Amino acid sequence: IEKNILIYGEVQGGKTRAIIEYIRENAHRKKVLVVQNSLLVLKQYEQRLKVSGIKYQVVNSNTEVITENLVIVLNNKYRYNYFSKFEMDNYILMLDESDQTIRACPLKSSKYVTKTVHITATPYNRMMYNRCIVVPKVADYYGLEDLAVSLTYTDDNKETVENFLKSNTGIMLI
Repeated sequence: IEKNILIYGEVQGGKTRAIIEYIRENAHRKKVLVVQNSLLVLKQYEQRLKVSGIKYQVVNSNTEVITENLVIVLNNKYRYNYFSKFEMDNYILMLDESDQTIRACPLKSSKYVTKTVHITATPYNRMMYNRCIVVPKVADYYGLEDLAVSLTYTDDNKETVENFLKSNTGIMLI
């Protein structure tokens, strides 16, 4: 029985395409997609789902009934409270950026979740996955190792910030 599935891919490396494919493969099943607490991320998902012809419903304060098989919930306590008003059972829980969303998500322990799909570029290493879907790199993908820049790594956050503030240009990755 697949209880925990991992969709893994590089940062900005095509995971959304894999998510849409998974949603299509499970079109007949109820799914709850939890996304980061960001209206921009929500808007991006809405655009991609519309272009892909996938029907969905976003839970908010105006939601009166669940009508679609794909429900999107923003990762915040208000949206979880709106969702908790509905008796939705036997659904697949999909956690986008699961390393971040899983901590605050009360749905992860719901008895109505049949399986959980973790979507991330940085998987939680203490989780046991029954299946791993690896998103292949696209031909024109460039990671940090492909950039012609010098990278400095350190574990001392204070030193890192101080050095960064002394420079005139650059980008700090955390």
